[in-house]
Amino acid sequence: MLFSIACGSSEICLDVFPEKLALALPADFSADCGFATPDLALDNPDDYPRLDQCVTPDDRVVVAVDRIGDNSISEAICAVLSRLFFAGLNISQVVLLVGNQFPQEAKQAVKGKFPDLQVKRNDPAIVEDSCYLATLRNGKRIYLNRALLESDFQIFIGSPSRGIDGSLVGPEVGILGGLVASKTGDQPLDSDELEEAATLLGAPYLLTVVGALDSTSALARKRWWSGAWQSVRSAMAAHRGIWRARATALADVVLVATSDSEAGGGFKQWCQVMRKASKLVTERGQIILVAGDSQPNLLPWETIFERAGEPGEVLENIRTLPKELRCIGWWARAAEKARIQVVSKLSSETVSGMFAHELNVDQIAGLVNGASKVALIGDFSKAIVGSPIVVD
Repeated sequence: MLFSIACGSSEICLDVFPEKLALALPADFSADCGFATPDLALDNPDDYPRLDQCVTPDDRVVVAVDRIGDNSISEAICAVLSRLFFAGLNISQVVLLVGNQFPQEAKQAVKGKFPDLQVKRNDPAIVEDSCYLATLRNGKRIYLNRALLESDFQIFIGSPSRGIDGSLVGPEVGILGGLVASKTGDQPLDSDELEEAATLLGAPYLLTVVGALDSTSALARKRWWSGAWQSVRSAMAAHRGIWRARATALADVVLVATSDSEAGGGFKQWCQVMRKASKLVTERGQIILVAGDSQPNLLPWETIFERAGEPGEVLENIRTLPKELRCIGWWARAAEKARIQVVSKLSSETVSGMFAHELNVDQIAGLVNGASKVALIGDFSKAIVGSPIVVD
């Protein structure tokens, strides 16, 4: 499996044998594994049968899509269609249903591979294309595109979005925004109303891309997963659950990539990284912190490091320190358990005073290749609450 890690102005490329990989959490990493592509996500649905196991050859299937952007939209559609045809469905039984914002170039890319595919663009103004779905709790009558309502199986391809209260809602909510209409006024349906409409459909199969919510964060790198949420209200819980799966094995080399910026790569964050990484590394293993061009301000902790001859002395006196400085205990505990090696802009003398060792970028591949088990972890502060994700 090929992994690339951004390290300042350069990039570290690693080739890790799958049997050596204890776990991988892609954040600052991009990798040809896990949920890096729609095909891989469809091969590894989240606690759900594979798509080709969910449909029968007689099913009428609608694939509903929102505007994801760039090449990912046509790539995802083609991946889903390939799975459907693998399950024995005829092209005439599948309808690709898109909204007005669906790009023409994406349609052409899909039609180029599947020329006989039916593509319908939803238009609420065409009365015969709409069917009554339900009356919502607030009394609003809503109408759904006829193709979607009359299908046996629905597949939604999209990305999560923010609801009216700021919480994360499933991709079906955003997609339904272009497929559901209300006859009781010109006001568009809000996210709560769309959630209620989505619940009435049951649990459609979802192929989901995350990363579009915040283009400035590590999550902006597109990652896919597939499966189904039992209800759109559980979208946030499902999103968090992806990051809370527990590791099943320790690794003798734990490679951690963290932010280059001072705001995201300060020493307090480094300590938080060590707190997590130390739980994953074997006794006397190695933790490699790849911090790129980061040069955190160590001034508040310098005296503590200078007075302590070894990590245990820091831990003995940890409760005498101000609360805002006690994070150094996580670093000291990791240094007691494993050999910490750092790639950063800090001097070798400074790194040595932190009970760690300076490491050259060129040495990383050799350490990873020589390990029996490797853990690859992204930026903890952005990615996880609890334990990291496991790649089976």
